[in-house]
Amino acid sequence: MKNYIEHEQRVAYVDGLLAHSQEWNWMITYIETEFDVNFSMSGFKDFDSIYRQIGDVLQMLIKVNEIMKGRLVIHQPWLKEIDTLSLYYLGINDCDAHDLDTDFGKTLLLLMYLAKIRNEISKDDVKLSGRITSIKLLIFCRFRKRQITLFRRWMLLHTVQKKRKRYFSIT
Repeated sequence: MKNYIEHEQRVAYVDGLLAHSQEWNWMITYIETEFDVNFSMSGFKDFDSIYRQIGDVLQMLIKVNEIMKGRLVIHQPWLKEIDTLSLYYLGINDCDAHDLDTDFGKTLLLLMYLAKIRNEISKDDVKLSGRITSIKLLIFCRFRKRQITLFRRWMLLHTVQKKRKRYFSIT
């Protein structure tokens, strides 16, 4: 297993994109036979490691799904999950964490969702890239002031509710 896409396949992929090809079985077969990724995660460092291995596959599926009129026929569960995420990223399908089997997929879904929220609020267009952690940092840095305000409001509300329970509880 190589876990990377060779030059010949990249050239055929770009040619297919330029021709708006609807035939991508060769690419799916290539990915399914050449990639063997361990999706077990114990922290965000593991997420980065996995994303570095399959980030190109995700980007390729996003581009292919943009031009496809039908759906890709995929047999490997991990690749089906990545395809589901690419369709969510494009806005073609909704995706729920229950649709995903791996913690990696659920984490990537969360980051995609946060990027979409950030894009809606700031009218920017943050894209997924090889530096996906920069999206995480960008989102949290931009919303830090808002997070602190929301946290203070939550604490105030929580404190008021706690006091109400204490004053109005029957013991």
